[in-house]
Amino acid sequence: MADTAAAVIFIPVTRYSTFGACRAESSLESEPVTSHPIRITLLVNNRAEQPLREEHGLSLWIEVDSLHVLFDTGQGDALSENAARLGFSLERITHGVLSHGHYDHIGGVTQVRQRAPGARWIFTLRPWLPGGAAGRATIQSPSGCRNPP
Repeated sequence: MADTAAAVIFIPVTRYSTFGACRAESSLESEPVTSHPIRITLLVNNRAEQPLREEHGLSLWIEVDSLHVLFDTGQGDALSENAARLGFSLERITHGVLSHGHYDHIGGVTQVRQRAPGARWIFTLRPWLPGGAAGRATIQSPSGCRNPP
């Protein structure tokens, strides 16, 4: 990976999170507790040091084991360039997470979906529905449980 001033955070965690209502059904309950380091790298932010590009918005690259998660996509203009400069390939994304529907968090979704068509997406429909009508995407945990009602 290139030597840059990007923020990288290492977090030791125990197990994968499962969704509350599914915990009893989770096969993880019978597995021994293990530690999975998480690496979080800031790809897009309002401030960046050279050679990275600044952009109003947010995008994080999160790695844990073989998962490559893109959390938000920024506006989209700086995403590909910053990812490449940091040594990340958008084609390797296994999961995408969208926090909410503002342009500075979802602007790069189209390019990411083109470059990583097999990635699974986790999001809520609420920000996209007119009048704030309740909406919800079905998401799936690593254990196969679906999100609780």
